[in-house]
Amino acid sequence: MNQPNILIVGSSGEGKSTSMQKLDPATTLIIDVERKGFPFRTPFPHVIEVTTLEQCVKAINDGKSNAAIKVIVIDSLSKLFENMLDYCRTAYKGYDIYSRYNQGVRSVLNLMRSDSKIFVGIMLPEILHIATADGSAFNTKRAAVAGKEWEGKVEKEFTIVLHTSVRRNTTTKLMDYKFVTNNDGFSEAKSPIGMFDREKEFLVDNDLDLVVKRIASYYQSK
Repeated sequence: MNQPNILIVGSSGEGKSTSMQKLDPATTLIIDVERKGFPFRTPFPHVIEVTTLEQCVKAINDGKSNAAIKVIVIDSLSKLFENMLDYCRTAYKGYDIYSRYNQGVRSVLNLMRSDSKIFVGIMLPEILHIATADGSAFNTKRAAVAGKEWEGKVEKEFTIVLHTSVRRNTTTKLMDYKFVTNNDGFSEAKSPIGMFDREKEFLVDNDLDLVVKRIASYYQSK
C-alpha cells in the first residue's frame, strides 16, 4: 500500500516552509525549487536544489532509492510548475506548449507516490467565486495551477490536503500558525476519516512532524 502523500496550500508568509523545521533532518529530503533559503535554523543535510523537471525527477528517484530517507518535500510545486511552463513556452509552439506542460505535471504527481516514503508538496492558493445554477454563490480556496486541465484537480492526487491558517490568539495577542485539516466550506482541505478529530483538531499546529507522526499512528492502529 502506498504511503499517504500530503499537499500544503497557503499564501506567502503563512508558515508553509516553516512547517518543515521539526522534521527529522536525517530522514528528510528537501527538493528546493524556490532556492531562497529556509525560514528556520535547523540544518538539513539532504537538500537538492532544482530548477527543471528533469532535475526534479532525478532528485525524486534519488530520494526513493535512499533507504535512509522517509519524507520527501518539494518546496514548492508551484515554482516547479511555473518553471516547467516557462520552458515549454520557449521550447514548443501552439498546442504543444500545454500538452507538454500537462504531461510534466502528471509525471511529477505520479512520482509523488511510494510505499515507503511520505511525499509533501507545497503550493500557493487561488480563491474562486463560484456561481451556482440557483443564483447563489460561494467562495472556495484551492491550489493554484496554470492550465485548464489541472484546475481544481491537483487535490485529488493527494491523500491529505492541509491549508494554512493565520489567526490572532485572543489570549496571547500573537499570531497562531495552523493547518486546516478538513473542508470548512471555503478551504478545500481533507484528511482520512478519524486521523484528526473534526471538532477538536479542525485546526492543528503547522508542524509537518506532527502530521507525519499522526500518519504513522493512524495506519498502525487499524
